Amino acid sequence: MALKTADITFSEWLAANVDEIKSGGANFKGTMVTMNSEVVRYFMVWSLVFMTSWKTTDYFLRGTPEQTRGLLASTAVTLLAGWWGIPFGLVMTPFYLIRNLIGGEKKTVANLIKIIEDPEEMKKAKDASDFAVGKAFLAVLGVIVFLGVAMQGLAYFHKISGH
Repeated sequence: MALKTADITFSEWLAANVDEIKSGGANFKGTMVTMNSEVVRYFMVWSLVFMTSWKTTDYFLRGTPEQTRGLLASTAVTLLAGWWGIPFGLVMTPFYLIRNLIGGEKKTVANLIKIIEDPEEMKKAKDASDFAVGKAFLAVLGVIVFLGVAMQGLAYFHKISGH
């Protein structure tokens, strides 16, 4: 039996309607959902001094008003509350703002069903996400170190040139 869509998230609805979707499709809030339907989720960052936290939204069907609201809300939270943590807020906020603004994390419904049905796929998806965050953090840290070394080098050459 399908759950009422007004009170549940897309992910909860999807888990309850996998068989219908596999059989051709099901209706979620007036939109037909098939295995090829695209979904997206966004990221939110909030910080306070030495504490930074981030999370994802639920998935939204692409092209729906809920998707637009999800993008605007998560981007606004990140823009207003993400910067205030040292150092992670300063690093994670621009990363996730850019990620939101270039479209968030996109998947097909078929990909989500695969994750729902196979716990090993869920672990792989989480590991891939954690790896991407780690790479982004290291990249930003590398840029900061490079800029620090470059500034020291410029100061040194300025000093020895007598200016």
